[in-house]
Amino acid sequence: MLETRNLKMKYGKKIILDDISLSFGEKMTTVILGKNGSGKTTLLRCLAGAIRKYEGEIILNGQNIRFYDDKQRARLLSLMPQLLPRPAISVKRLLEMGRYPYSDDLGRINSKDQEIAAKALRECELEGINDKLVCHLSGGQRQLAYFGMAISQDSEIIMMDEPSSALDANRKKAFCQYLHQLKEKGKTIILSMHDINEALKIAEMIVVIDEGRIIFQGKVEELVATAIIKELFGLERKSYFEDGKECYFYL
Repeated sequence: MLETRNLKMKYGKKIILDDISLSFGEKMTTVILGKNGSGKTTLLRCLAGAIRKYEGEIILNGQNIRFYDDKQRARLLSLMPQLLPRPAISVKRLLEMGRYPYSDDLGRINSKDQEIAAKALRECELEGINDKLVCHLSGGQRQLAYFGMAISQDSEIIMMDEPSSALDANRKKAFCQYLHQLKEKGKTIILSMHDINEALKIAEMIVVIDEGRIIFQGKVEELVATAIIKELFGLERKSYFEDGKECYFYL
């Protein structure tokens, strides 16, 4: 279980997160929506331990996240950032680096770790760029490679910041399939997204943040029943029926 209690964070005098109290459902997909600059990325970085100067508490499995060391935290929780590094290492090596939380005191991984990384490589259909340097990948290839690294890390909670922003239509479809596989493995998934229609298809729970404050937390159908998307994003709701079920999209 991951939750925040009265989380506050600021840069100088500017408040970025203002009294954020959230509880993320276990083995569920939660999507965080908000305009650029709303605080989505900062929230994820706080949850991941990348930002430590904040007020309030972040509780992971009943314990304050500050009491975990880096390896303990990484076994429980991972973050795929929005701005992905471009190291001069192979895709294969990148996925093996996802096994760092399980390495020995010298940072070495064993044959089992290598097998897990290789399996993640196959699951994400990255064999064709196995030996290619990450710094030479396209934006979409790099996102899939880092997604493979997150799968290789095999943490209980997987967080991703705008994970499909550089993917074309076919790769977005594959990405949704990968997320479904993670759910079937019992993972808790937390995503920040800007594509509202994509978010509504993926999410079981939605959190909407505006100017660092939560303005909505609930199920997709509960959000659709409000005027929040129209008022915050200026989009109109449209509906259609598929297999006898009413579906929604926004334009």
